[in-house]
Amino acid sequence: MQSNLIKQIIICVFIVIICGTVAFLIKGYYFNDTIKEITSPEIKDKYEYNEYKLVNVTTEMVIQRYFVDFKSKLLTSLEDAYKLLDSDSKNKYNDYSSFKETINDNIDEIRSATINKYTVQTGDSINKYTIVDQYNNKYTFTAKAVLVYKVNLEFANEIPSIFE
Repeated sequence: MQSNLIKQIIICVFIVIICGTVAFLIKGYYFNDTIKEITSPEIKDKYEYNEYKLVNVTTEMVIQRYFVDFKSKLLTSLEDAYKLLDSDSKNKYNDYSSFKETINDNIDEIRSATINKYTVQTGDSINKYTIVDQYNNKYTFTAKAVLVYKVNLEFANEIPSIFE
């Protein structure tokens, strides 16, 4: 009885070794981890491997990007725009329906709004971009990172003294 148990254990160990060897060979055949260099100029030109272009991002480009991003949200996804408001603006509008009503009252101005004036205040971890459009609507973007911002929105106010 003991010799039958030993034979079964030897057979099981042998099967495990064979299965492991087969799995190792299959993995090595199908999943070759070596990196091959692409030498064909046609393929390199076609897919433009390892190419990048440096772009100097100007302050004007950053300001334009924030303005266009928020304006787009005001026109297409009002709930997303409301979520971007800072606490002062949210308190001013009381709730989403009040904000929505204000936006709908000013929708024609928002559609045609362009940047008239801007100012930038830089800090250690926060940058503030204040924009005034041609209708004297003021957008103050407080940016913590690229396109991570809150907005203080004021419609048809006097131009602040920082622009005089």
